[in-house]
Amino acid sequence: GASSYNPLVYLLMTVSAVLTASCSVRNEYLVKHYSVLLNVQNAALYAGGAFLNLFAFHVIPNPNSKQANIGFFDGYDNPLALGVVFVNSLIGLAITAVYKYAD
Repeated sequence: GASSYNPLVYLLMTVSAVLTASCSVRNEYLVKHYSVLLNVQNAALYAGGAFLNLFAFHVIPNPNSKQANIGFFDGYDNPLALGVVFVNSLIGLAITAVYKYAD
């Protein structure tokens, strides 16, 4: 038979979609209407993301006691993991260029 999920799951998915769409619209507005160079905006965005991730890694406790001793860069010795990071960064740069120049 068909499986059904808890209604909270659908609510959270809807909230996530609305939040993502709102952030995308705001990001496009900021990229198009600020007089700062696109590369400077990208550098600030990526630096902020790196800072927030490092902050979260050090402040938020790991709920999995088996992996409590894992370092921040554990797993990045795999070339596929590095490839995912590299491709995602290129996608981010391409999206900001589309936000800036596409109408």
